[in-house]
Amino acid sequence: MLVWRARGAVWEGSERLRTDCRLLFSDRFVFHQGLQCCSHTHHFWQLEIVENGMVYAEIGCESRTLLGGSMVLIPHEFVHRFVYRENATRSMSLKFAMDHQSIFSKPYWIGPSSLNTSLVAILARLVPRGRSERLRDRPLVNYTMSALVNTVINSHEKAVVSPSRIATAQKVYDAVVEWDTWPIRIEQISSRLGISVSRISHAFSEYYGEALKSFIDRTRCELVTHHLQFSDMSIKAIAIAMGFDDVHGLSRFCKRVAGLSPRPLRRKLRGELS
Repeated sequence: MLVWRARGAVWEGSERLRTDCRLLFSDRFVFHQGLQCCSHTHHFWQLEIVENGMVYAEIGCESRTLLGGSMVLIPHEFVHRFVYRENATRSMSLKFAMDHQSIFSKPYWIGPSSLNTSLVAILARLVPRGRSERLRDRPLVNYTMSALVNTVINSHEKAVVSPSRIATAQKVYDAVVEWDTWPIRIEQISSRLGISVSRISHAFSEYYGEALKSFIDRTRCELVTHHLQFSDMSIKAIAIAMGFDDVHGLSRFCKRVAGLSPRPLRRKLRGELS
């Protein structure tokens, strides 16, 4: 049995498909809003991790908007392209070879989870900025990446989600990302889509592995941090724009989700606070 421990999380690979990944090279860059990576394909696999910001991804015939903490696992020979939709979007792209690759024939869309976040944090410490082909800690990178990829594939293959639930989950995802007035209540999404609250909640968590309420909060936090970092809006104006009753409501939200109140968070995002 393989047991992987990261920040208290445990990944067990007994009686599951086990494949080893071998990193070929990595790209880790910051992208400006509107920049596009044109459609292309290659003979190796790719794990695209959005560290922060927003990326529109087209993989084969599927498309989705990825927020910070999300990622997509792209099989070899799949046509794909990316459009970066926020300034200073940071992305880590790992290109690798893996065993048993011929039996996988679809992209894997991955939302954040405690284990995935822990593994990505380890990779972020090991993978330098820019393009790298030679890594000092390549064995550890390969081991960490293999743990992440196996966790993703086994969790997706284990849970058989019906096509109707997948379609519902994707509609919910798109509705949240494209919502124009905040706050969002799950009941509002249900009403807009004409699908019951329980159905959209279960379909979303089943397909993405994240509670819908958590995803709504994370999306709202991404928009708040974008305003704090890139706009000259006052804290009060941001609170109003994001649907908070007052500045205190925004402050409580930022402390709960981001760990800092708005003003020190703005200074940190702008590099004015270490």
